Amino acid sequence: MPVLFKSCGFDYFIVDCEHGYYDYGAVATLAVVSKKSGIQMFVRIPSISRECILKYMDMGVVGLLVPMVSTSEEIKRVVEYSKYEPLGKRGISTKRAHNDYLCKDMKVYMDTANEETMIFAQIETREGLRNIKRIAETKSLDGLIVGPNELSSDLGIPMQYKNELFKDAVDLPKSAYENCVHD
Repeated sequence: MPVLFKSCGFDYFIVDCEHGYYDYGAVATLAVVSKKSGIQMFVRIPSISRECILKYMDMGVVGLLVPMVSTSEEIKRVVEYSKYEPLGKRGISTKRAHNDYLCKDMKVYMDTANEETMIFAQIETREGLRNIKRIAETKSLDGLIVGPNELSSDLGIPMQYKNELFKDAVDLPKSAYENCVHD
């Protein structure tokens, strides 16, 4: 699959582990093939848990798509679990796919990994919309993505994307995100 995506000109792909049926072994295989093929792989995580996030990061994925983010505290936990010190508290394992099973200089590796790891918050609830500015200001968050199906459902208008309530919800004023902090 990753080789096909790369040959079609894609720069990245997302493995959906929230709704998808992928186990850790399948994701690990895809991560190795994507890395060797030169295409970036993201995982849409099924939950915000240290174990889950650490396993995906140690497989060598380039980043995470975090569904159902409603508060800045949630995305701060993701940063903590996926980034090394001083940005987070990611566990250190030196013999994994994420560093090609080699680590000559741990400090250089950790700094590079922090810089290259991307995290995207998926806004899918009214609460997420209310907190979007604080979520967007989270240090080390790379972007926000609207989850249209869940958001429209939470707004009481499932899949009615032309409904004014939905359009108003996703047409955020620039002031909601213009002061985002980026590393």
